[in-house]
Formats: sequence, structure tokens, C-alpha cells
Amino acid sequence: MHGLSACASLDKAVSQSSISFLHTYEAALRAYDRGSIMPARDHVLRMDKARDDYAQARRLLKKKIEPARRRLLAHYKRKAEVAEGRREWFKALSLYEQAISFSPGSRTLAGKVRSMDLRVRQLRIDRLIKRRRNEDAALLAWAGAYSPPKGLDANDISFSRKLEERQDWMDDWAREAYREAWWYLKKGYPEVAYVEVESHLRLNPDSSKGARLRQEVIDAFPKGLKIPRGGGVNLPASRLQTPKSVNAEQIRLLMKQGKLVQAKKYAQAYQRRGGKGADSLLKGIQARIEKAADKAFQQGRIEFREERLPKAINHWRRATELAPNHPDYAKSLRVWLSRCRSV
Repeated sequence: MHGLSACASLDKAVSQSSISFLHTYEAALRAYDRGSIMPARDHVLRMDKARDDYAQARRLLKKKIEPARRRLLAHYKRKAEVAEGRREWFKALSLYEQAISFSPGSRTLAGKVRSMDLRVRQLRIDRLIKRRRNEDAALLAWAGAYSPPKGLDANDISFSRKLEERQDWMDDWAREAYREAWWYLKKGYPEVAYVEVESHLRLNPDSSKGARLRQEVIDAFPKGLKIPRGGGVNLPASRLQTPKSVNAEQIRLLMKQGKLVQAKKYAQAYQRRGGKGADSLLKGIQARIEKAADKAFQQGRIEFREERLPKAINHWRRATELAPNHPDYAKSLRVWLSRCRSV
């Protein structure tokens, strides 16, 4: 043990000697001549007092390095105060950061840096969240406009096709907002992450993973950052038709009963709430929907060839209800419905 201790002491002494060797009057002078004031100062302050050039380095520090440091400190501090007075928060933040680099131990300047950083973040969240709330309100109103009015079939093709399309867009929008919230949080911008996760929860209010992320974001807020008030936007009725207690068993039961459209809506709600295995369920439902829609469409063609037009139209209507975005299904139904009306 004593041998190991001695080796460790020797290594430490050699290391200190090597470091000390780097800090010389010549090194300080070269740094000063390059305009690197703080590195020049550091060379002098870390010099071994036993060196022959120590006194010379101290004179350099007193006569040139320190006066230059104080001038630069005063210069950046003055410019920062001007920017602060003009409410140019980001510029003031950058200038105060430069000023504190010439006075690392200054509590006053450290406080200014924190204050300007908070103002930058507050301004960022205030402006971004106002815009995002307006965007979401417009999106929700736009989606809700396609709910079938009283007097029409709840699955009227002219509304259900558009409604499903817009709900898919809203789900995509919500998923992207979650991804963006996570990214901004990891990058150190919790104020922007909050804007995104609030949007995610506005579109998917039952999202458990969104609620957890929102708390993580708030926990990462710097002290003093405030969430702007407001933001309550009502969801369209079309997005509130699934029970809050929806689970995988309910969805599988609907699939077994052949209620594929309802099963898809339930699965989408289940996915928005972070349900286990939701992606797999949706994939399975979509495959069955596509198969059932194609079968109904082909059966309609058979009925049409046999000149049983009412039965053909019923099959095509079923195909369109299952897959409202499929161009062939909707086209066939529209064409023959219009012909029937004109007869």
C-alpha cells in the first residue's frame, strides 16, 4: 500500500509540474497579444510562484491584462444595459453573457443573465402559444363542420368521407405535436415543448403519455416562467363519441361482431390514450376493413352484371362506408345513385 501511495503522489507531482510548465510569462504575453484576455489572465493566476518569470507576469497582469479586462467588462455591460432598456431581450442576454465571461464570479451579472434568459423564454412561449391555440381552434372547428346535420343518415357519405379524412389529419397533427414536444424538451427548450404538448392534449385530451410528458415539461421550467392563461378549446362532438373507458377487449368484441368502422374509431381513441397494443389493433382492423370493403365492392359488381341495381348500390354503399377515401368505391356509388335519381 505504501508503494502504491508513493506512486500516486509522484504521478500527482509530475502532473502538477507539467501543468505549471504550461503557465509562463511568455504564454500569458502571447495570449494577451492575440486579444485572449481571460486566457492570458488565467496563465498568470495559475503560475508557480517559484518561477523566475513570475514577477514579470504579475506586472503584465497589473499593467495590461487587468485594465483590458475591466474595459471589456464595462463595454459589454454598458451595451447590455442599453439593449435591456430597449427590451431587446435576446441581444441583452448575449451581451450580459459576454460581460460575465470577463467577471466569472459576479453575482449581479449572473442574475442579469438569468433574468434575460427568463424574459426570452417568456416572450417565446407567450407568442407561440397564442398562435398555436388559434391554429388548433380553427382546426377543431374545421373538423367539426363535417358532422352530419339532423335529417341525414349519421354515416352519410358526403359527410363521413370528409369527417374521417379530417380526423385522420387531426390525429397526425397530435402525434407530430407529441414528437416535437419531446424533441424540444431534450434540447433544453421546455417553453416550446409546452406549446407542443398542450396542443397534443387539446386534440387528444385522454392521452396518458401526453399528460406524463406535460408534467416533465413543467418540471423542467426555469423558476419564474409562467404558462399563459387561456387555451380552452372545445372538441367537436364527432371526437367525443367513444367512451373514456374504451379498452382492447371492447375493440376486439366490435371486430368479432363485424362492426369494423366503430371498432376503428374505438381503436383510434384507445391509441390516443396510449393504450397497450393499440398500433397492432389498428393495423389488424384496417386490414379487415380493406378486405371487407373489397369484398362488398366486388359483390356489387356481380349484382350489377345481373341487373340487380338496388342490391349493387347497397354493396357499394357498404364498401364506401368501410373505406370512404377509396376513389373507386365512392365513384361507383355516386354514378349509380345519380342515375337512379334521374330515372
